[in-house]
Amino acid sequence: MQWNLDLSIANLLIDMDEVWERATPGMLAGVDVYALCPEDLLLHLCTYLAFHHHFQGAGLRAFCDIQATIHRYSDAIHLEHVIELATIWQARRASYVTLTIADEMEKCFAKAASARYCTKNMNN
Repeated sequence: MQWNLDLSIANLLIDMDEVWERATPGMLAGVDVYALCPEDLLLHLCTYLAFHHHFQGAGLRAFCDIQATIHRYSDAIHLEHVIELATIWQARRASYVTLTIADEMEKCFAKAASARYCTKNMNN
């Protein structure tokens, strides 16, 4: 659970009032909560990994979080809004690099899973 985004990293221009306006109400363990909208969540994950961790120390989990967010909200994420927000936040390059790496990693996982399946089933 987080109350705020870390605005000290990389001098991002995040308007927290707008982030809270886009947040969606939900329930967590019987408690009313607000969650970031999918676009803000995706950009937060990208910028946190790129600027706070400098792509180090966060490990594979951070990229898995990005992919899980993309898959979970695939019907709800408006890509034009992601690009617009990344521009406003001054995080276009960091988001691009992070999303590109996450996409390439997912392709590698899919290929590895296919290779395992083939080798397992070709021995029969």
